[in-house]
Amino acid sequence: MRNVLAYHAILFLSLNWSVSAIASVDSNIETNKSLSCEETVDFAYKLSLINGHLWAASELVAMDQFELASRHSKHPSEEIYVELQPYFDATESRGFSEELTRLSNLFETNNVANFPAAYAATSQRINRHFEELPLSDDGKRVVVFQLLSQALAEFEVGVKDGNVTDLQEYQDARGFTEIAGNIAGRLGPIERGINRAKTLWPNLVPSDRDEIEEAVILRRLTDRMSTFLSGGSRQNLCVGLN
Repeated sequence: MRNVLAYHAILFLSLNWSVSAIASVDSNIETNKSLSCEETVDFAYKLSLINGHLWAASELVAMDQFELASRHSKHPSEEIYVELQPYFDATESRGFSEELTRLSNLFETNNVANFPAAYAATSQRINRHFEELPLSDDGKRVVVFQLLSQALAEFEVGVKDGNVTDLQEYQDARGFTEIAGNIAGRLGPIERGINRAKTLWPNLVPSDRDEIEEAVILRRLTDRMSTFLSGGSRQNLCVGLN
């Protein structure tokens, strides 16, 4: 997934969105230092990636697919969370490593019963960080676009000729799409397009009888968002920019 993330970092810069430093992040995140707007958007995106992985894990636990769920629970702590540490340092926040570790450890002991409470605590902490970031609506649209682009990339890795060839990538894509839909809830017609795109996943663990459609809906949605967001007037991605 790192190569895909690098690609979207380049894409993000190439759209020529003007970003400048913001004075500080909301005081509720206990900040004494400043993050640039670009850093703030990147922080929001990576928080959302973790949320997507954990959403997939939660859904799989509910389906009694504990072993599959464990892969999605461990992935954030092994790969993504470490990339957030500079943001936590800048905002002087403790982050949510304790919650994430506690959640991941449940899979070591097959502790299904405590998973819902641990997942809720972790999600609450992640969502608190996201909600307190000074993103404008366009900033949130950028995060949605990045999530859907990541979902598209992983879907196309996970599905070949109507069959799931990489189950984890297929499930990752669904989780990122879910979180994109949650963020897009107050951003106009984007949510409707995301809901249509969700039909690409008949099930997180499809049967041999399920034929998976090509990602045409998702590709069109990301293309439209790219055009919309690259408009010259859409440059204030964070609240408080001059």
